[in-house]
Amino acid sequence: MRKLHNSPYLLNSFLSEFPELVLRQGGSLAELCESADLPIEAVTQRNKLIPFDKFIALLEVAESRFNYPEVAFDLANRQSSETLGPIFLLLEGCETFDSALQRILEYFGIITSGFNIEPRAQGDLLELYFMSICHNWFTDGSFKTTYLRAVFLLSET
Repeated sequence: MRKLHNSPYLLNSFLSEFPELVLRQGGSLAELCESADLPIEAVTQRNKLIPFDKFIALLEVAESRFNYPEVAFDLANRQSSETLGPIFLLLEGCETFDSALQRILEYFGIITSGFNIEPRAQGDLLELYFMSICHNWFTDGSFKTTYLRAVFLLSET
């Protein structure tokens, strides 16, 4: 089977609040998508896998156009558990943060491809390292780990 793209993929549910964010900034979603070389349907339709590098490009275009360096953080703050797509349904019955996190990590491949997640706990701090398994994803080929790092504080509940 021919490889269609050399980047990890991500479910577009991570962009579910992006059109509203663009509207609030007075921008055009169509223009941003065109600049990021991402079809607008990849953002507006449900349950589409999109190349991770196009996801990042879209956020970078929005940051530049709107002079909005915190666009990715604001997008993340607007997201709900529905961002997890079908994994959200698997969280039913999880009574603790730890059990929910374990389930998310176990089934993360449903909403992404080309990533591994490595959790690292230090006291009350939990860091999730998202590592690309696509060896040629970065242009110089020297990095195999994305620069993304999600940090969560563990709750007592």
